[in-house]
Amino acid sequence: MDGLVSSFAVIDNPQLRKCFYGFLHANELDDPTLVATVATHAAYTQGKEWHRQMLDYVENNIDYVVTQLPRLIPMIKVARPEASFLVWLDCRELKKAGIEDIPGFFTGAGLALNDGAMFGPGGEGFMRLNAGCPKAILEHALEQLYNHYRNLTV
Repeated sequence: MDGLVSSFAVIDNPQLRKCFYGFLHANELDDPTLVATVATHAAYTQGKEWHRQMLDYVENNIDYVVTQLPRLIPMIKVARPEASFLVWLDCRELKKAGIEDIPGFFTGAGLALNDGAMFGPGGEGFMRLNAGCPKAILEHALEQLYNHYRNLTV
């Protein structure tokens, strides 16, 4: 659970589970806080509606990026994620507009996205956008990106 410094793991394989718990114990990571324990229990017993609403909210954010970003900057192709809130942006066509430093382009717009190159060969020219945030932040980010693009290409 983000913000609680807690996680939950289900490991069917007994040998792998023993190794994993051994690592947690050796690093003093096997004793959650009371708040984390209560929050995890509440999430599993009372969180169904919140979970549904959160998924709908994130899906709407993804829809926004998928529809708006290509309209604002047609050279950026958006790949709809299949199971995540992380949206891959194919920015390779930005080079046609003279933008050679793609990560620098996003930094210049005041945004901090993940450079696809950090994920290995073939990631160059791609950026990863986190759509799991308040929609107002996402709207502002796309506005910043568009304004930066417009200023560079005018």
